[in-house]
Parts: sequence; C-alpha cells; structure tokens
Amino acid sequence: MTAAAFVAAFALAGMRVVFTAALVADPALGNLSVTEALNRNWSTVSIPQGFSLVGLGLVVSLLAGFSVLLLCVGYILVGLPLCLAIGGAASTLLFRNPAEPGLNG
Repeated sequence: MTAAAFVAAFALAGMRVVFTAALVADPALGNLSVTEALNRNWSTVSIPQGFSLVGLGLVVSLLAGFSVLLLCVGYILVGLPLCLAIGGAASTLLFRNPAEPGLNG
C-alpha cells in the first residue's frame, strides 16, 4: 500500500466518523450513546459523501490557514467562526430530518 493510498483511506475513514461528537451533543437527535452515534455516523456518511467531506475539509483548512495570515486576529474573527459554521451546516444537512420543525424556518 503506497503512502498516498494510506493517507486517502485514513482521511476517508476520518471523515466518516468526524461528526460523532456533534451527534452525541445534539439534543434534537435524542440521547445517543457514543457507540450509537458512531454507528449512525458510519452508516449515514457514504463513500461519495466521505470524499466530498474530505474536499470540504481541505477547503475549510485553507480558509483557516489564510485567515491566520491576517495576524491571527483574522483567525479569531473570521476563520474559526467560519469553520464552525461550515461544520455545523454539514452536520445538520447530513443527520437531521428535513421534516423536523425548526429546520426549514
């Protein structure tokens, strides 16, 4: 196995479990245990979605990296809130039912 294949497999597996903490903390999804959240996360995020999330993670990392170039104030005021908002939006789009009240306004 080459190094590039190892990195790609590790990134894909990481993106398939990255939202586990958000699932445990989200009160709208009920009281999930860690193992239930891991199972739900692994079964919901498919392989194509995993590659899309890897791409999204790279773009968000670049945005956060460029915001550090603004003398670190840009990271605190722009980069970090943007990263958290994108992660929250991705989690909501993946795991919430669109028919739930409050999601569509």
